[in-house]
Formats: sequence, structure tokens, C-alpha cells
Amino acid sequence: MKLVTYLKDDNLQLALLVNGNLYDTDSLHPDLPNSMSMFLNYWGIDYYHRKHRDDECCRIRF
Repeated sequence: MKLVTYLKDDNLQLALLVNGNLYDTDSLHPDLPNSMSMFLNYWGIDYYHRKHRDDECCRIRF
């Protein structure tokens, strides 16, 4: 799996490249950034909040 940027309708699109297939990040989940710049600018903030939220979900489920 690789994180890539490609042109989609004349705009840069962030995607995951898995086994030769591209999966747009914003198609996978609406909260994911759709450009590399958004991903890099908000990674630290998003990562902390998502990890905390995911940790809470895991504690509640199990």
C-alpha cells in the first residue's frame, strides 16, 4: 500500500495504491482529506483525535 496523488478531473486527488488499484481517500471515508497538503497539514491533529476516539470505541465494544 502506498499513499499517492494523481490528477482527477484536473485536480490533485489523494489516494491509496493497493495492488495496482487506486482508492480515493475521500471515497473510503468522508472525514479523510482529499489532497496531500490537507493530509500533511492536519495529520497531527486528526491522528490524535482519531486515535483517542478509536481507543474509546475499543474499550466500549470489548
